[in-house]
Amino acid sequence: MSKKKTYMTEDGYRFYVQPSGTVTNTKSGKNVDMSFKSIDEMFDVFPDIKVIKYEKRAEGGAIKKFSSGGQALRGIGKVIK
Repeated sequence: MSKKKTYMTEDGYRFYVQPSGTVTNTKSGKNVDMSFKSIDEMFDVFPDIKVIKYEKRAEGGAIKKFSSGGQALRGIGKVIK
């Protein structure tokens, strides 16, 4: 399974870029509550959204490293500068 580019809003909601270029709030792209036609459209709605990068998951599924995210991290990860 290939990793998808993932974005996180300041309040912790995640969005996933699908192979078609659409952006959805589910990894599979099915049964979505919110979607965008493109990354640009998503940035129009969420101008401060951050790209996150999953490096490694610790026990219990906590994310160990992020590429960014600020307050959305909620203390479960390490910010990579």
